[in-house]
Amino acid sequence: MKMFIILFFKIWVAIFTQDQYKSDTDKIYETILSIYNKKVLLEKNTSIETIKRFDFKNPSSHELRVDKILSSDWQSFLNSVDTSNFRPCILDASIRKQYIQHGNTNLKSLILSPVILSNDKFKAVCAVSIYGSPEDAGEQVYLLEKKDGKWIIIKYYMLSIS
Repeated sequence: MKMFIILFFKIWVAIFTQDQYKSDTDKIYETILSIYNKKVLLEKNTSIETIKRFDFKNPSSHELRVDKILSSDWQSFLNSVDTSNFRPCILDASIRKQYIQHGNTNLKSLILSPVILSNDKFKAVCAVSIYGSPEDAGEQVYLLEKKDGKWIIIKYYMLSIS
């Protein structure tokens, strides 16, 4: 019985503390991916193509109507982004394994960009490309903030849609 209690406690601790060992990048990806409800084929590699098309100096140029003006600290952060340093990377296996869909060919393909974090690690930008067919595709850029330890999407920009 004592061994069972110890084993149960170890499993509980592992599950309870699992989230705190995830990187901010993984948490940001999970926040964005939660929108899609696991109904996508997540590509293994990130891409820099969508994020490089975003106008960091004038983000409102991507809006049909400006519904929320960014604060000056957000503007400063976006103005500081240098896209020449971007490099694609491979997504962490723990993120990818949640989106493995065996045999389902009707799902859209989703490609994430590398995450851009502010110096204070409380603001982030990430782009998404989603492709179902030439008539069913789109690109978005998400702005996220860390509040009470959780990443939330505060705004997104639609770069393209078909």
